[in-house]
Amino acid sequence: MDQLLVEHFMELLKKKYGDRILTSKLMRRLKEKCIVLKEKLSIQDCYDIPLECVDGSDEDFTLDMSRTQYEEIIADLVEKSIVKVKNCIEELNIPPEDITNVLLIGGVTRTPMIQQELSRYFGWSKLKTDVNPDEAVALGAAYQAALLTGQCKKIEKITEVAPLSLGVTTSKGFVTEIIEKGTKLPTIQHKIFYTLQNNQSYMMWRISEGERKNETFNKTIGTFSCDNLPEGIAGNVGVKVSFILDYDGILEIETEVLNTGEKKKVNVELRDYQLCQNEIRRSIEDAEENKQDDDLLESFSNIYNRIITLINHIRYKLEYINSSDQEFVKNKCSEFETYIENKNYKTPLEEILNNYKAFQTSVEYLVVVCNVEIQEPLRLITEAIRKFS
Repeated sequence: MDQLLVEHFMELLKKKYGDRILTSKLMRRLKEKCIVLKEKLSIQDCYDIPLECVDGSDEDFTLDMSRTQYEEIIADLVEKSIVKVKNCIEELNIPPEDITNVLLIGGVTRTPMIQQELSRYFGWSKLKTDVNPDEAVALGAAYQAALLTGQCKKIEKITEVAPLSLGVTTSKGFVTEIIEKGTKLPTIQHKIFYTLQNNQSYMMWRISEGERKNETFNKTIGTFSCDNLPEGIAGNVGVKVSFILDYDGILEIETEVLNTGEKKKVNVELRDYQLCQNEIRRSIEDAEENKQDDDLLESFSNIYNRIITLINHIRYKLEYINSSDQEFVKNKCSEFETYIENKNYKTPLEEILNNYKAFQTSVEYLVVVCNVEIQEPLRLITEAIRKFS
């Protein structure tokens, strides 16, 4: 808010004196005056304060403003801030009526406009403005320490949450979320992944932290794998991946081969990869701005998985096909596999549709005996075209 006031008066100064007036020394003094102005407008309807010797002479420039003008300047920022508060509460699945007290700590929270907006959401009676900031920070730290060390059972409702989502990278750079942002800690969450290839012997994943579904824009914090998978047709061997995240930022990963029960564990200390608040905020905003792009990647990844699985099913059951047609079908599968491997989510869906139809037409009647779901990729591609057209 200070910066918004600074920018407002910068324009007025430039209009009166020209760009040359905005020296670093003047800007420091201007910011100091704007902080005072902001504080005064929290308790007064209007206020003015002189900015002395603006052009090297004795001439002063008066910073004057009414609270109404101030609120017009900060309105957009306040609205965005309130949206963030509401999103945070909604993500934690806590109805605002269940919140008994809202502590307002810090100078900005004294702004009447902010208090009015918060009161509309929580109710005036819940806003507490008489809390000493230093005491609040000290008490919060003490409560959290007592909770983490198990010394106080009465404050167990105080919770840590995952600041960003954690997931794993699967096919074509798509990130499958396992622990959602805002999940209360400690937590155990899992997802099941299936083989894409026949007789696949292992799976490997990259651990991704961030809100994008595209791993390129998230932070990769490690890798893990699951070996010694049993032989089987693509999709019939499953691995359960569990993420166990505790208060201390220790992520324990467990893989379990569902077909054999074999388990494996690995630990990752997330504190080694912690992002600052600005990076966390940027990650969240980036995901909101690029949601459609991420959704397109998700659709392409699903299409790719279904096609690769289908091709491997045909190969696995190749012996059921007439011997004179086996080589033809095998070559067609290899050709289309090479095509889809070299494509990404930016490839026009209509192009993928046309190429898949050509592949389907060439082998459909020959693979009937294989009992494969040859229509499923067509359905996924068609749905994606309708969704993103």
